[in-house]
Amino acid sequence: MKFYCFVYVLLLLIVISTRTLSVAPLIHKNVLLIVADDAGFESGVYNNKVCKTPNLDRLADRGLTFDHAFTSVSSCSPSRSAILTGLPQHQNGMYGLHQDVHHFNSFDKVRSLPLILSQAGVRTGIIGKKHVGPEAVYPFDFAYTEENNSILQVGRNITRIKHLVREFFLADDTRPFFLYVAFHDPHRCGHTHPEYGSFCEKFGNGEPGMGLIEGVLLLAGVRQQLLCVLRVLQLCICGGLCNSEFGSFLSEACLQTGSQFSIVRMT
Repeated sequence: MKFYCFVYVLLLLIVISTRTLSVAPLIHKNVLLIVADDAGFESGVYNNKVCKTPNLDRLADRGLTFDHAFTSVSSCSPSRSAILTGLPQHQNGMYGLHQDVHHFNSFDKVRSLPLILSQAGVRTGIIGKKHVGPEAVYPFDFAYTEENNSILQVGRNITRIKHLVREFFLADDTRPFFLYVAFHDPHRCGHTHPEYGSFCEKFGNGEPGMGLIEGVLLLAGVRQQLLCVLRVLQLCICGGLCNSEFGSFLSEACLQTGSQFSIVRMT
């Protein structure tokens, strides 16, 4: 329950700072809350020495890191509702998953963070996976979620997400903001999009057809047989950036096996 208390304290500070006080004007606060679906501690922020996440590390240095955060339930909609209301699922009403046959919703009288902040003059936005309801309890001024877009686009397509974040930031609006970016990765996708088959479940694991870039290299005119089978995509996702250090690692690994390789930058 500490996690929800921390989030609420942080965001309530925004509410307080946006009110007009007769003593002295306070600086407006902004909040960017990032949630990854089924992610663990695979980042440098939480002392992971294998996965390199320099961008997240820099963001954490400038923001607030939760060192003692807990969730009251290991399920999607209930945990999201707890983050956005400060209440566990048995108090906010989100006992199970929100969409499809499950059809759980929070109680109508629950006052969520986006509702409270909006009423306090804070601009609210959500990009990615929402998975809570009803809309009256969880309203956002700016919303691109699975409710009005393909979750593969707003929840997994990094380029699309980047453009939506830029659109939110460039809006002609001087109010302080609360932006909630909820990635659908690294959650599995085969159950919702079976047309992609096992690729969703085994992406980047090194098996044929599960992340090899040989086809891309052939299209680029590289005719040599790809002998150095590396988990390029998997490592890029894990590290978040194919930087020069990563390139040196690939070069050294391939030289040791007498293989050649090319790096394909994905933006």
